[in-house]
Amino acid sequence: QFAGALESLAGLGRFFWPQKRIVVGVLLLVTIASLAQLVIPFALRDVIDKGFGSEEGKRVDLYFYLFFAIVFIFAAASFGRRLLVIWLGERIVLDVRRRVYNHLLGFSPDYFDRVGIGSILARLTTDIAVLHEVIATVAPSFVRCTFLSVGGTLALFLVSPKLAFLLSMAVPLLCLPVMIGGRVVRRRSRETQDRLAEVVSLAEETLGAIETSQAFVHEQADKERYNSTLGGAYQAAMRRAWASASITGVIILFSFSLINGVLWIGAKDLIAGDMSGGELTAFVFLALMVARGFAGL
Repeated sequence: QFAGALESLAGLGRFFWPQKRIVVGVLLLVTIASLAQLVIPFALRDVIDKGFGSEEGKRVDLYFYLFFAIVFIFAAASFGRRLLVIWLGERIVLDVRRRVYNHLLGFSPDYFDRVGIGSILARLTTDIAVLHEVIATVAPSFVRCTFLSVGGTLALFLVSPKLAFLLSMAVPLLCLPVMIGGRVVRRRSRETQDRLAEVVSLAEETLGAIETSQAFVHEQADKERYNSTLGGAYQAAMRRAWASASITGVIILFSFSLINGVLWIGAKDLIAGDMSGGELTAFVFLALMVARGFAGL
């Protein structure tokens, strides 16, 4: 998923450069939000182990104040990140649409007759809308998931090296379905876009020549042809949905099964006194973050 999206963004460097300040702001806020999210489990650990166990009321308040401050930073950074990536996506899409439209005006009429106005309009609207989704959602998610995966794994070793080692040994099992599923989803996505372009092109072709179609009583044939093309687009979309849903389900099943097994061992360590309740809670939160990060990748 991310590999194809980032490959698509590689050729858009000239559109990102004028918005470099926004790009830097997005990367900075993504970093702050990810770091704050990784610190939350450690703050929760201190709240449980030190806050609840402290006999001084001021120390209890301090740990809860710190926990709230970290959560506030995480929320504020997430708000700013979301706002800036949407702004960036709109600016990039505006520039791309303007450049494509100006470029199309220089083509000869033969090109439009050969390709079809409907197909060109589909590329100008649907495909560029997908580009906006990639810029506003996929690319920031890649950075965030990378932070959660790498940073969360390191944080797991800080909390419990034993459990983290057991969990990391099983991580390679997740790589195979991610690689295979990502390729399938990308192929299905391209197929869906091609089928949608065919639907728009056919509609433009038949409706643009509606007088000729009615003069030769060709309406029924046009209906059947359009319905057939529309059905092909629907089947392509469903194949993409099945592929995406399948890979998501498999990754989630693998991830949380591994986490369940590791936590089983952690529960025994807690009973034996080798871990505190706060440490186990922090490890659970971090493990969920890492699983979410790898699932997103």
